[in-house]
Amino acid sequence: MMANLRTLAAWMALAVPCATMAPANGDAGRGDIDCGDGVSDVLNEPPDDGRGTPYHVKKGNNVCGLDEPRQISRPSKVDYQALLGVTSEVKEIKRRKIDPNSARGIELMSKARARVLTACETVRSNGSYCSVWKKISLRDPKKGTKPADITSDVKTEIAKKE
Repeated sequence: MMANLRTLAAWMALAVPCATMAPANGDAGRGDIDCGDGVSDVLNEPPDDGRGTPYHVKKGNNVCGLDEPRQISRPSKVDYQALLGVTSEVKEIKRRKIDPNSARGIELMSKARARVLTACETVRSNGSYCSVWKKISLRDPKKGTKPADITSDVKTEIAKKE
């Protein structure tokens, strides 16, 4: 029994420093995890090494399509927050003043993200883009093709489905 208590205590000692982990970028689904200790965590993504691509990206900013930097050939980008704002679910949250952290708010936000993802995937495949990103930039603005902004096309696709 003492061995079990020691094992439990050891696990708790490991868990307590990161018990208050919160997404550093405000996106609860993806991105960096910050334990507040200034040390890189296992859950953090490695920085983009830039080999084989003229683009600077973080995998957490990928919406759909290819997410390996070296595979990117014809990327596109979107204003993700603007896309969430045009969904009926987010409009309902605002209209009814639903707490986004409540059960209903979480459910509606999940549906809104799924709606945006589906619309992004449709526009990506119709436009022959390799991927859609929340944030992507060229390493050298003089080299490479600037990623196309497909936000308006995705908004149109969302409107069609509602």
